[in-house]
Amino acid sequence: MDDPRQSVQEADELLEQVAVQFAQSLTAARNDLRGGWDDNGAPGGVANDAGTSTEQLRGTLQDYRQLVNRLLSA
Repeated sequence: MDDPRQSVQEADELLEQVAVQFAQSLTAARNDLRGGWDDNGAPGGVANDAGTSTEQLRGTLQDYRQLVNRLLSA
């Protein structure tokens, strides 16, 4: 390591890039999940209960749980 300060700065920049990509991936996953129950498919939308079956909602809830568990176990 020729320049320790430069190496640490590069590590910090890499972490920032990874954090941004992670946040974008998480947002995309959430939007996909939300699209399964929210007829508007957008944050803040109102679900149409008549258009989403109880079984679909159960499956979506399981998908949310799986995602949260993966995040917590990482």
